[in-house]
Amino acid sequence: MSYYIVDDICIGCGACEYVCPTLAIGRLDSESYRVTFIIDEMLCNDCDACPSTCPVDCIHQEPESIICHGRGCPLNERSTLRDWECSELVERCPTCDNVLWREPGSEKWICFKCDAGKNTCPKVRAAQKPDYRVVPR
Repeated sequence: MSYYIVDDICIGCGACEYVCPTLAIGRLDSESYRVTFIIDEMLCNDCDACPSTCPVDCIHQEPESIICHGRGCPLNERSTLRDWECSELVERCPTCDNVLWREPGSEKWICFKCDAGKNTCPKVRAAQKPDYRVVPR
């Protein structure tokens, strides 16, 4: 998970949920009177909108996380594919659930795994492991 919310610090204001462009932040069902939020790592595209919006600084980056366009991503700065466009986990391959990409200037999304036999998004790869789960902090 790229970001996580420290529940003990969070005041439940919902500012993070409001600014999230991918709807990755949501309310966790709770028996408590407190509103608890959680970030779904498969929807988070690491845009950095939520930490800067939080009034109590309770959203932190996981040091070992898989970061979109960071290490391991086929679209990182050193990659030959860096000019391609990623669907940012919004558009997914119907066959393998991998993220879709498109070549600069193209309208067609492709799956590197199914269409080219190449890379799988690191976040998708992590989610396909049997022990994967989104856990509140």
